[in-house]
Amino acid sequence: RDLWAASAAKGGMEMTLEFEYDEHVAVVMAAFRERTRTPHASMPLVHRVDVLREHDGSFRGWSTRKRRFFTHNDAPEWVRRISGGDYLVGIERIEWNDAEGRMRMYTVNESHAEKIVAEELCVIKRHPRDAGRTVKTLTVRARLCIRGWWTLGLSTLAERFLLGRYELLVQQGKK
Repeated sequence: RDLWAASAAKGGMEMTLEFEYDEHVAVVMAAFRERTRTPHASMPLVHRVDVLREHDGSFRGWSTRKRRFFTHNDAPEWVRRISGGDYLVGIERIEWNDAEGRMRMYTVNESHAEKIVAEELCVIKRHPRDAGRTVKTLTVRARLCIRGWWTLGLSTLAERFLLGRYELLVQQGKK
């Protein structure tokens, strides 16, 4: 939360998506843990995952996993030039508590972070009105670090593009 608040103070565009699963939260959390351990068909751009650290229930029932992932940058050429290349590396911290039926993930790019920052905060939790269902909330922030009047709106255009691309990837990953 502190990382997210510090990032928000630096600006950029933000978008939140929320959707529901008809499955119990334990099933959704287990599926997410499984698909983030290695490259998975639901995330076709990811070609490598390194689990850096994992602890089970080590702090008041909260388990954690920290992973680094390597992905292809499928953005248009003009965005790849701004963002620094054809490949991207990101870091993700995942925390979950099976007893509480809650999972949190914070993801940020490591590669080209001096030029562009893309962050995601994801929360998976038990549906508030139906214990047999699950709610997933995704908030993403995109920030072009090259800012100023002289960019002639390029930063806004790039941030909008990144948020739109993110939404498409989320829709693909839901399937």
